[in-house]
Amino acid sequence: MKTIAHLTLWIFLLAAAPALGFSPKAEINLWKRDPFLYGPCGHCADFINLRQNENCDDFSQFNLYQQSGNYQLDLFGPKGTTVTLFGMQDFDIERGFIIVTKRDNLPVEIVDLENFSPEIWVDVRRKGKKGAYTAYYQSYRNFKNNVGSVGWGQWWPNGLLNIKGIDRKMRFLKKIFTDEIKAK
Repeated sequence: MKTIAHLTLWIFLLAAAPALGFSPKAEINLWKRDPFLYGPCGHCADFINLRQNENCDDFSQFNLYQQSGNYQLDLFGPKGTTVTLFGMQDFDIERGFIIVTKRDNLPVEIVDLENFSPEIWVDVRRKGKKGAYTAYYQSYRNFKNNVGSVGWGQWWPNGLLNIKGIDRKMRFLKKIFTDEIKAK
């Protein structure tokens, strides 16, 4: 009888681990919410789910791409997980981007993708059950409405993001990142 109880407990813990933020694999859920379509409800909007290293170069394939509303992000995975949301398809940086790096193993939730000072790294502390993270936001008008692609991991040379005018200095990186995606 004890064996069955222990087995049941282990199965429950393994099944609950991702929901509790203990998942060894990273995952991102992008919700597109429009308060006029869905009201104030929590997660009743459509979403895009991408697992670690599952880069997406074109959101137009998803039903919600043309829908009005703002993208919101839920990021799961271990400390150090890094994901970038780009304002255009093909990982193009011309219409802004946001880089998010987890600083602990708790889930990260970002409700407003534009709520960051532009062109500097911003540290966000843990709040209750929501994890700490670092974000770098390259602003563009209506970025939170127009996310067009997502890439995992670090794609920029160290130190380059601390330079003002990043759009002009980083156009060559689009090709590097796109070539890496195609190689996988």
